[in-house]
Amino acid sequence: MGRNRQIDKARSVPARIDVVVLDLINRLLDARPETLDRHVDEVLARLGTLFGVERVFIFRVLPDGTRSNSHEWVATGTRPMKPEMQVFDPANHPLWQGDFQAGRLVAVASRTDIDPGRPERRFLDRIGVEATLMLPLMDG
Repeated sequence: MGRNRQIDKARSVPARIDVVVLDLINRLLDARPETLDRHVDEVLARLGTLFGVERVFIFRVLPDGTRSNSHEWVATGTRPMKPEMQVFDPANHPLWQGDFQAGRLVAVASRTDIDPGRPERRFLDRIGVEATLMLPLMDG
């Protein structure tokens, strides 16, 4: 399991977040189809480092409504979960489902902020993540 870390609030909001986001968007727009996955991985690494989280996921919404982890960045010492996250049923995580359906990111500053009885907390406990940023990727 990875080290548990809190989101570093001092690092989480750069003075010019708009400049960083514009740079990341430009990287993706400049990518060719054969290099897109590498560029997405680089963007996730930048976001994960910028926000001081252990893991950044991108979930692709599949036609049946389940999610698949298409890309993942993890901090040094954090175990990758992508192979285990190929079928992620949002009904099992209702706290996040509305955000995922709307295409919004889910940021968890600390898993201890979530009630221990909730399935989302049990999920984060199981994978050993203290803080995370999750991005659903939707077609259309």
